[in-house]
Amino acid sequence: METPDKPAERAYSGIRDAILSGKLSPGDHLREEPLAEMTSTSRTPVREALRRLVADGLAREENRHRYVTEFTDAEITLMFDLRARIEGFAASLCAIRIDQAGLQHLDGLIAQMDQIEDSHTGAEIATFLECNTRFHNAILEQTGSDYLERMAHPMLMTPAALVHQHMNRNKISPSVSNAQHKEIYRALAARHPEWADAAMRAHVLSSRPRDTA
Repeated sequence: METPDKPAERAYSGIRDAILSGKLSPGDHLREEPLAEMTSTSRTPVREALRRLVADGLAREENRHRYVTEFTDAEITLMFDLRARIEGFAASLCAIRIDQAGLQHLDGLIAQMDQIEDSHTGAEIATFLECNTRFHNAILEQTGSDYLERMAHPMLMTPAALVHQHMNRNKISPSVSNAQHKEIYRALAARHPEWADAAMRAHVLSSRPRDTA
């Protein structure tokens, strides 16, 4: 498995983070040479990174060129609805399979997010989104299903980019979102699959940009 120190992984992480942070905007042409300079790599690992980003849904390919993906409101609605269904199922499965160490890990992530204020500064939102992604990934890991993790990963990544893309429409509130995390945690700790499913679905759909509904 590649480590973050390897060029291909460094290129992928750097370009992905630039897309998720808004440094690279929807529709931007992803040129290999500037991206190689940005990630301190060469064109070969950048080319591999771009293939992965296309597979993730964060980039699109057109006539051998790649661009940051632009999403229509209808696509955004569909993607959030699909993510809600898949993550809801994952949460219900997690409620059956999660162990005490997994619960402690989720509790620790919730505690970290409790320290983030609703100031909407770029740095605080970026920190919150990172912890939020770790929280959702941890639930997927606790299902014990590699297949479910592989299927859900692109859906976890793409809505994160959409939240940034539509930030001016739908401000993120770390306190509100983390209150929903606590509800999911209570359902998991109670080993209640239906409650976990409903709590996760409500959480995911609440982050959908409001005017795409």
